[in-house]
Amino acid sequence: MFHGIFSLTYSVMRRKILYASLPIFITDRCNSRCLTCNIWKKRPKTDLGVEVIKKILQDKVISRRTWFCIAGGEPLLHPDCREILSLFRGRNYLFLSNAILVDRLIDLVRECEIKHLSLSLDGPPETDKKIRGAAGYSCVEKVVSELKDDDVYIYVNFTVSPWNTREDFKHVIEFCKKHRVHLFVGYYENMEYFDTTTPAGRLYKIDDLITCPPFGSISHPYFGLYPYWAMGNLKIPCFSVFLKPVIRPNGDVELCEGKAIKLGNLYEQSLGEIWHSKKTVELQRRYIRCNACWADGQRASDVRVASILRTLVPSGLLNRFFGKCDWNKIPSLRNR
Repeated sequence: MFHGIFSLTYSVMRRKILYASLPIFITDRCNSRCLTCNIWKKRPKTDLGVEVIKKILQDKVISRRTWFCIAGGEPLLHPDCREILSLFRGRNYLFLSNAILVDRLIDLVRECEIKHLSLSLDGPPETDKKIRGAAGYSCVEKVVSELKDDDVYIYVNFTVSPWNTREDFKHVIEFCKKHRVHLFVGYYENMEYFDTTTPAGRLYKIDDLITCPPFGSISHPYFGLYPYWAMGNLKIPCFSVFLKPVIRPNGDVELCEGKAIKLGNLYEQSLGEIWHSKKTVELQRRYIRCNACWADGQRASDVRVASILRTLVPSGLLNRFFGKCDWNKIPSLRNR
């Protein structure tokens, strides 16, 4: 825990190295037709250039300890996906896939020695097909079964949404237990980049379902705090704007996952130049008080940082820096 505290502090205060997971959306091509994401509707289709990715990995703000998240669309559809993965060999990264191209995915995991793989699953077969517009359940099951003896950590990624239920979530929990794979959980959001328009509303409660083994660290205050945030009764700073920009297929570097706020473009500037620019600093200062989303890629980190700060710093002093926030509702990490 203390290593994480020092890493985050160093990243925020010195702005030298990106330690937090850096999402790189390498393509907006997709073979799903999801209700939770409209990236598949984007035209024309865009792929992030291999040379741009090489420059990202060579940038001074990147270290061997930086984690990456390779996503799409469906990243397997990038014409140079195999070459891109070769660039990440030996680095820490999570590869996200819907598993529809099941055989290609299995071959690529083995050939490129992918160590961390996340597969999308939003319920039993009928629910998953309704949400994702494709019969992906059996594909996920095949990937999990085929790779069970390989040296790869497999995560099932479930999205709590208006189109599924607690019963669907229970099914996915049982799927994870049966196949001995890990579970990621996020909440559906209206995100500008994904062109979603259906309101999330107040999504159903799940924190009581994920506090038992085998999920371990997934029992995170992020889940228990969601109902407070959804009802407008929780405000915490968005520390993630200092920790994890987002890279899009057209080379745009954006401030966060929730808002399409452009910091710069990698075809025009290096990642370091963009990250250290006055524009980025000004936008970070402006949006640290943003409380508009509950995206798992950001707000889980925000809750953890807030937990650390409320343990170490009096709430009155924190309010002077970040504005009035609900520090008392955030569990202290010392109690976990």
